[in-house]
Amino acid sequence: MIAIGAPVFDLFGKVIASLVVSTPVNRFTREKETLIQYAVREASKTLSRRLGFKEKTSDQQH
Repeated sequence: MIAIGAPVFDLFGKVIASLVVSTPVNRFTREKETLIQYAVREASKTLSRRLGFKEKTSDQQH
């Protein structure tokens, strides 16, 4: 079994959940890895934004 996950943040920047996709090793390919990583990352960003999280831009980090 292989799993790919990403954190979900609340409006305070606290990790409150995670999204994970798992698949049997024999069905896993590098092409699928790239697609799954992107989909999980985008879904976690969308969910985090809906929960009030705002990503810091490079200007805000300095």
